[in-house]
Amino acid sequence: MKTRRFLLSLALVLSTAMYGESLRIGFYDSTSYAMHSADFKIGMEVWIKAMTGKYDIATEVHYYSDPVEMAKDFEKNVINMVVATPLTFVRYFDPKLLLPGVVGYSSTKEKSEKMLLLVRKERVKEPIEKLLKGSIAIPEMADNARFYLRKLALSGGLDEHLRFIHTKGQSRAIFKLFFKQVDMAVVSQATYETAYELNPQILEKIAIYKTADLYIGNLVFLRKGIDPYLRRTVLEKSSTLVDTPKGRQVLIMFGVDTIDRCLLSDLEPTRKLFREYRWIKQKKSQGSFHESAK
Repeated sequence: MKTRRFLLSLALVLSTAMYGESLRIGFYDSTSYAMHSADFKIGMEVWIKAMTGKYDIATEVHYYSDPVEMAKDFEKNVINMVVATPLTFVRYFDPKLLLPGVVGYSSTKEKSEKMLLLVRKERVKEPIEKLLKGSIAIPEMADNARFYLRKLALSGGLDEHLRFIHTKGQSRAIFKLFFKQVDMAVVSQATYETAYELNPQILEKIAIYKTADLYIGNLVFLRKGIDPYLRRTVLEKSSTLVDTPKGRQVLIMFGVDTIDRCLLSDLEPTRKLFREYRWIKQKKSQGSFHESAK
């Protein structure tokens, strides 16, 4: 799973860019979950050959252990495309430099962008403060969901350092809850619906406690000033993957049903969440949160 989400984003663009400036990709290792560089180089060479056939593509891949350094290189045009979670873009990137990119969704865009907080049915009426004291199964890439839960904890007068159980994918979070290994689970609506279609018993055991407009996964944004031809082919060709047998195989391989544009407005729910979290944290440190919230 570490490679699949990142390679999906690469697959959307590496099969299109044949002319113009090179495609210089940056990703933050802790949020994009790609391979180690040596393994990834081999995998990428195989992937490009399979996707592009006879065409040679000028592509550079930059790994970052620090998102601040990645954002600095983006500003200096060292990289012109970034694969990262919404929270990484919100926290570290200048929105004035971002251009729309692409993103792969499971099911529909609307369902993929809806985050669910799940509990077992017998606990659905318990107060959130009680549930947050337990363990929470959360996919590795759901860093914005972690901030959402920390905000809930701070709002309820709890410590924000919650007991997160990180999973290698959303389905595993559901099954940990199903088998009573955790107290709550975070997944997208699309994943939840797919899970109970495959296993109807999930509907008998698990209920939706809260929802939020937060996308769990990576987004792809381009940099302003990127070669116009490269930008156009990235956007146009990626959206036609579903129209070809090879493209459909790519989507099936990575568990994605549809490709859509990644817009700057897609960052707004996470940006709003981050502002609220910081406001509450500041008020708590000043001892004035509950008074201000009245």
